[in-house]
Amino acid sequence: MNVKRIISLLCSMILLFGCIYTVQASGTECTIYVAPNGSDDADGSFENPLATLNAAKLRIRELKQQGTYSGYTVLLRGGSYYMEESLVFEAQDSGTVGSSIVYRSYPGEKVILIGGKTIPCVSFEKVTQTDVLNRIVDTSARNSIYVLKLGDYGITDVGDLHYKGSYGYLKDFVDAGIVTPKPESAPVDVFYGDSEMTLARYPNEGWMNVDTVVVSGYDHNAVGTENERPVTEMFTIKETDSRIDNWTLSAGKGALMYGYWKYEWADQAVPIASIDTEANTITSGVPSAFGVAEGKPYYVYNLIEELDKHGEYYIDAEKNLLYACFDTAPQGDLTVVTAKSPLIKFDGASYVTIHGIDIMGSRSNACEINSGTGNVISNCEISYTSDNAVEINGGVNNGLRDSYIHDVEGGILLYGGNLATLTHGRNYVENCEFERFSRLSKTYTSAISIGGVGNIARHNEIHDGPHTSIEFSGNLNKIMYNEIYDVLKSSDDAGAIYGGLNWVGRGNEIMYNYLHDIAATEKLGTSSAGLGGVFLDGGQCETYIIGNVFENIEGKAVWIGGGRDNVVRNNMMINCNTGFLLTDIMLSVDLTRTHKPGVELSTYIHNSYWKTRFPRLTNMLSLTDDEKRLPVGNVFSSNFAYKSDELYVPTAKFSGEIIPVTKYIDVSKNKNYADTDPGFSDVLSRNYQLKEDSVVFTDMPSFVNPDFGSMQSAKDKLTECMAEAVVMKVNSPLGFAGTKKTMISDDDMGITPVSKNGTVYVPVAFTANSLGMTTDDNEDSVTVRNGSVAIELSSGNTYVKNDAVTSYAYPADVINGILMISIEDISDILEQDFYSDSDVVTIGNGSSELYLDNNYYLLSYLSNALR
Repeated sequence: MNVKRIISLLCSMILLFGCIYTVQASGTECTIYVAPNGSDDADGSFENPLATLNAAKLRIRELKQQGTYSGYTVLLRGGSYYMEESLVFEAQDSGTVGSSIVYRSYPGEKVILIGGKTIPCVSFEKVTQTDVLNRIVDTSARNSIYVLKLGDYGITDVGDLHYKGSYGYLKDFVDAGIVTPKPESAPVDVFYGDSEMTLARYPNEGWMNVDTVVVSGYDHNAVGTENERPVTEMFTIKETDSRIDNWTLSAGKGALMYGYWKYEWADQAVPIASIDTEANTITSGVPSAFGVAEGKPYYVYNLIEELDKHGEYYIDAEKNLLYACFDTAPQGDLTVVTAKSPLIKFDGASYVTIHGIDIMGSRSNACEINSGTGNVISNCEISYTSDNAVEINGGVNNGLRDSYIHDVEGGILLYGGNLATLTHGRNYVENCEFERFSRLSKTYTSAISIGGVGNIARHNEIHDGPHTSIEFSGNLNKIMYNEIYDVLKSSDDAGAIYGGLNWVGRGNEIMYNYLHDIAATEKLGTSSAGLGGVFLDGGQCETYIIGNVFENIEGKAVWIGGGRDNVVRNNMMINCNTGFLLTDIMLSVDLTRTHKPGVELSTYIHNSYWKTRFPRLTNMLSLTDDEKRLPVGNVFSSNFAYKSDELYVPTAKFSGEIIPVTKYIDVSKNKNYADTDPGFSDVLSRNYQLKEDSVVFTDMPSFVNPDFGSMQSAKDKLTECMAEAVVMKVNSPLGFAGTKKTMISDDDMGITPVSKNGTVYVPVAFTANSLGMTTDDNEDSVTVRNGSVAIELSSGNTYVKNDAVTSYAYPADVINGILMISIEDISDILEQDFYSDSDVVTIGNGSSELYLDNNYYLLSYLSNALR
């Protein structure tokens, strides 16, 4: 991010060959305009904008070859841009260090990229064919069915069947030829206006439950045991609901069942192969990964017989017809998501920024960064993807920041770095909000999946998810200062932050996160193992869980499933069932199928980099298999519990023997305060910062007081501190008046704070009005009224306050036609606090608290938000 750069658009509105430019020390700056009503044959000026981002990209390539400009900004005017092909940034599309090429929304206007086509709803026709209507079970819905010919709008590929769920494409099934490999793109999605439509399903809400298991079928966990069944053995269940008698025409022709067939951590969609109406049974066309159990929840979908609720649809792929159910004749537009590849893709480019552009709809990812350096996606809203919102697969120092991600399959896949040399990728996701993720597959599709080496997820807010919120793997990655709540809602045997089943992934840090209000609120079956705040599953080793706050966790705050050399220190466990649990899962794991293949594939772990950085792994590999299974070297120290049932479970069962956990783990220097407040700042407001005289520091002198305030997202802290303040940025026409982002001047984008005389000058009238004062604004003077106080400000060296003439600290000046004074003077005159850091200035009573300890992440958020 180049926060020092003077964006010429903000300084001048002079048009020349479609580019606005000013001469700067670094050269010249060019701005190109794009608009929904533009033309790619235009010159890209403000008056004659281009129509597409791709045309803007190509125009920049041409200008770079001419060598006239050293910096480029593409401004998109407000509106919707429909895309079916990827916008690909290659090496030749790169910016430079300190001068990124920026693609952003025009200030104050909403821009959205939509991965599909819009179709006017007047194209729908009422269905009258009896052979179609008679298949719909609910006779009252037959008068509400409409049909659309997709081919009339060039839509001929609606996608193959997609077995959603984390086990739909189990390697066992692919190897046996039962299913083909997972398609690169999912089927189309459909939106009516702003609302997502639903594939016809039964029941319309909630679940059916397996009544009787006739044939359980294949079970991956039974392979190699006396209960092993062939992978080709499907399952058959008996259903007491006679409604299944109406589905026989759809069986074997696209109808699907989706359910948690055995465990609440394994969801899977399977085709319906056949229905026996006499026996009242349904047989699957693909096995369940782990067999089937009675009482487990499922529903059926993608069958025209159940098209009976407003907003449902069904696609006849053979005839390319879309059927939909509407309460009244449909109006407005329909959007069909057709984009099969990411809408934005970085393939070799560096120093490119996508800022303030919303992205909706993709049958794949929304954005991909596969390589390059310094690429940033910021202040974007990304929604309705069938895969990840963003994938960062490589490169260095690429990131997603300050964005809102919702209603997606996965949030961000964050990788990078070199495993062989343990070179850090430094890729990041920060200050983002993730909500309603795991849109299609309800398990193991996290808000954040972080791996590789040396990447970081920090200051994010994650909530409203059915399963794991952050999955981690790889080495030396950091998960810090995130707030996580309302997740694991339909889970069992899971953790809000989860990693496992790998001896090689080590050195990861889970530090200073706030996890709270986590429970399996959507009861889908009989839970057995339970939930964890942080869950190190199946032998995860050498992970550092330090300085976290766990509150209202149904289950364990920290759960170690048999791993070694993990450190759990300096954590708070508040109103949790259990603070810490150690289990012996590694004693029953088949190492030849799980951990050993990972070791054999990771040949680099024997090189000098790894032996130096991870000597515990080197030592472990020399042990016998029985020794490797033992959870030695773990530390649970200097933690405390408050209003929790127990700080830690004192015993564990190993090989059938109940033993004290102290045989394998250090549990010294912990404290359980039961119902006694140990000295929190404010329990009622859930502020768990410890007071300086807290008893914790006496009981555990090594305990470090967590920075509880930093566990909020930047946007939360902004809202809290800036309710009575104004924020501006040098050379930006945008500002925050309270918590509302606005234009400083509706008429002139050149009205911005400026650097002058070693300080920052700000617009007087905008600042005073934003702080609730009234003004009379003349050409070179402003009268400010604050209650009974009247202040007459004008250019020059003095001003008048209550009839007293007073000198400015810095001479006031008329700049770009309005009166501006220094931040020091306006703070003194209006009797408001102020804070200035780099290009961002804050004036108001929230300023001092806002910038306490120089909050880097908040400054980063504000700087990006005002670009």
